[in-house]
Amino acid sequence: MIDTKLLRQKILDLAIRGKLVPQDSNDEPACELLKKIKAEKEALIKAGKLKRDKHESFIFQGDDKRYYEQIDGKINDISREIPFDLPNGWMWARLKQLFSVVSARRVHKADWKAAGIPFYRAREVAKLSETGFVNNDLFISEEQYTSYKQSSGVPLPGDLMVTAVGTIGKVYVVKKGDIFYYKDASVVCFENRYHINPYFYKNLFSTSFMISQVHKNSTGSTVDTMTIEKSEQYLLPLPPLTEQKRIVAQIESLMKCVDEIDRESETLEKSLTLAKQKILDLAIRGKIVPQDPKDEPASELLKKIKTEKESLIKAGKLKRDKHESFIFRGDDNCYHENVEGKTTDITADIPFEIPSTWTWTRMISLGQTNIGLTYKPSDVTDKGTIILRSNNIRHGKLDFTDLVRVSCPIPGNIMLRESDILICARNGSKSLVGKCAEIPRAYEVLSFGAFMAVFRSDFNKWVFQILNSNYFREYLFDSNSTQICQLTQDMLKKFLVPFPPLAEQKRIVSQVEKLFSLLETMHV
Repeated sequence: MIDTKLLRQKILDLAIRGKLVPQDSNDEPACELLKKIKAEKEALIKAGKLKRDKHESFIFQGDDKRYYEQIDGKINDISREIPFDLPNGWMWARLKQLFSVVSARRVHKADWKAAGIPFYRAREVAKLSETGFVNNDLFISEEQYTSYKQSSGVPLPGDLMVTAVGTIGKVYVVKKGDIFYYKDASVVCFENRYHINPYFYKNLFSTSFMISQVHKNSTGSTVDTMTIEKSEQYLLPLPPLTEQKRIVAQIESLMKCVDEIDRESETLEKSLTLAKQKILDLAIRGKIVPQDPKDEPASELLKKIKTEKESLIKAGKLKRDKHESFIFRGDDNCYHENVEGKTTDITADIPFEIPSTWTWTRMISLGQTNIGLTYKPSDVTDKGTIILRSNNIRHGKLDFTDLVRVSCPIPGNIMLRESDILICARNGSKSLVGKCAEIPRAYEVLSFGAFMAVFRSDFNKWVFQILNSNYFREYLFDSNSTQICQLTQDMLKKFLVPFPPLAEQKRIVSQVEKLFSLLETMHV
């Protein structure tokens, strides 16, 4: 499978290094563009529309191939600061040479209006940066807007609005027809008054080089903050203006191709998911491998399970289930369930037909289940027992990248063992309830949190296939209201399981794993 995120970064990385389009010797070099920018600045200074920069910068490469910066008549060697060499005709520049960085007057909450001119904070600009559109319900009056427009804070087409608090460095290019104001502190504006191509620099801010530079120079002890002073010192590559346009056009063309790859990958992913569900659907109905008449029927296996449970109960190692269930098919061809000496016709509850050597049973008849540990924030420590949570289950496997450890006592029945199935029993997202993973051989003690459940049996390879099927998902959705997202112990214990002979379970699981492995090769 192509990593399109990495591909996008590679395209942008080549672009800012001058390796995405060929250079044209007829292009006016960037040094001439800098001269024009300087002349325009002088005109604005003379007209009183711009203040002179007291520490004007000029970066150049010497005959010794090292990079130097001239400030206040002094020349400093800045070669260590330069991340990579640029093509002939390009220049390095500080951001303040190309843009004027300004912030707006703050809009206090008391001045928010129900309608008028919209104003944007960092969160709205971030959405604009990603999608070009945002539903915004923050407004100021037209009178305020007129007042601000006469001072500062109203961006013009070609300006770059940049998030300056939280997720910093997200850029939106102001378009013709945009009418809005932006809030002080959380957004700054890179005023583009010198005809620089704004989309080249929007793309630049998405590169790993620029992201690193922005975060390295951020301030704030708890929240990243971009200041005007720091942003003015960012190092920017400056190509010839005509090459900037060619680069932007090439980026747009290539990104459309990457978008198409994403769409095709999404379609493939959906197809693979549907294929896997179809395989599981056939598997749990006994239609993926042939039955073998020599197999011991599942009904006999259930009798052995019951005998083993009785031995454990007598030994005091297991508590008797108060609502022990036995399901059978009568001479009337209907399904009946015996619970506490009472027999009930449950034919209407049976979801589909299964082979004659199989049987239906409740989940609790196959093994044991428990919910996890409730612990206090004060129990959390850097060293201690690992407590697995919902986020530690990803794509049907355990993920150990974000762990919680506790120092409190943990009951033995919620210490995880190899081959246990860990299940997400409660989550704010209904789609995540029921996701599960098998516990592999562990090299340290593992337990699990209160919003999780464990199922333990000798048939977990088979049970795991069922828990990943649409049949189980449908059971969860039918059992839950729209408000509650959970898998209770009672729900798990009562879940109806199609149960094949042990030998057939093994054949089915082996076949499912082979087919899934074949499907996975389509990702490569």
